[in-house]
Amino acid sequence: MLLLLVSASAALSCASPSHHDGDAIRCDGARRSMRLYAIDAPEMPGSCREGRRCTPGDPFAARDHLAALTRGREVRCEVVDKDHYSRSIARCTADGEDLSCAMVRDGFAVERYGQLDCDRAPAARLAEPKEGVTPGAPATDLPAILATALAGVLPDLGGGWRWLAYYLLGLNLVTYLAFWIDKRRARAGLFRVSEAQLLSLAALGGSPGAMLARRHFRHKTRKQPFTAVLMAIIVVQVGALGGLGWVVVERWTA
Repeated sequence: MLLLLVSASAALSCASPSHHDGDAIRCDGARRSMRLYAIDAPEMPGSCREGRRCTPGDPFAARDHLAALTRGREVRCEVVDKDHYSRSIARCTADGEDLSCAMVRDGFAVERYGQLDCDRAPAARLAEPKEGVTPGAPATDLPAILATALAGVLPDLGGGWRWLAYYLLGLNLVTYLAFWIDKRRARAGLFRVSEAQLLSLAALGGSPGAMLARRHFRHKTRKQPFTAVLMAIIVVQVGALGGLGWVVVERWTA
């Protein structure tokens, strides 16, 4: 009885929980995320290291299911151990329901690295992976990898980051083609693509495509003030990406 009282008092409220995968939870204001006790969920694309036994299944579905289990509920967590990354391992509940048990019961994680004491039926089959996600192996789907990195920054947007990844890839292709078209029109003496349009495409996220096109087509490599403005855009974007990258590394290593 005394042990139960001590455990209950050690369980702390976890406000506004967020999740970057199906077995991690980060409470509002916490510097690092915690790993849910005794479970392993499918790894996000690009996160399954070579030689590691990774849980098969759809990582996005696992993450979204864990988010649904905590959304709008009172979440409490008790730190019970540390892993080899010095990350806290916690037993967490949502309105009294053990999250580790719920994830295994619903088929979005497997019991591993510990023993659960849930009264549960045999775990359901793991959710089928989404198209483009290879279970238990490093992903080669560039949009999925980019989307995962972006989701690590603001996970509340969930699968919407995948569309942002496609947008960035598509925009850079459009920017590259715009430089190619302008180069051809310049040679033919036809109406040109305006510099304002080319710079706008770069500012909206197409600067890698712009730089690649300038090098391949040797187009607008010395033109001023076009080059100076393009370089300023890139400096601002690199600074922003550096800040985002720092946040991603902090969260992925949390």
